[in-house]
Amino acid sequence: MSDRAWCRLRIGRALPYDSLREAVAEHLGQDLPPDPMDIPKGDDAYRHGFELVDGFLTLEEPDVTGGWFEEFEQWLCQNGIAFDRVNAPYPGVWSDETCSFRPGMDSPYSTISDVHNAHYYVEVCQVRGAARTAATIDELLAWLDSHHPEIPPLEPVKFA
Repeated sequence: MSDRAWCRLRIGRALPYDSLREAVAEHLGQDLPPDPMDIPKGDDAYRHGFELVDGFLTLEEPDVTGGWFEEFEQWLCQNGIAFDRVNAPYPGVWSDETCSFRPGMDSPYSTISDVHNAHYYVEVCQVRGAARTAATIDELLAWLDSHHPEIPPLEPVKFA
């Protein structure tokens, strides 16, 4: 039985690049380029294990212990650096999970799927971006319907 699975971590916030580069090398054994302008952009995470997309540094690993970057995520929390993590399930060991941390939180907030691993998610940064541009709740719901149709609407409660 494996104790490893796919994991993707998105990091955001103003921070000293040298500190981040050092932490990535220490905790993940990966070398970010000396100049942040040289971080690959676009869909290069599979080739390099990291990329810069829409202002977020994304780290992706197909085979990470426990399905999360434990020591590195602790370092991010200790340094008040925001992140969102998504990891894949490993049947019989853990379910898929989404995890978010923002400065000011005591600890990261995690949500785990049900036993069938039929969990749909929308990353926090996507919802916040859509909420900033939506003028009404109906516009936000229309965005959710068009970008994430796999997530069914909540049905009203019916008492029998």
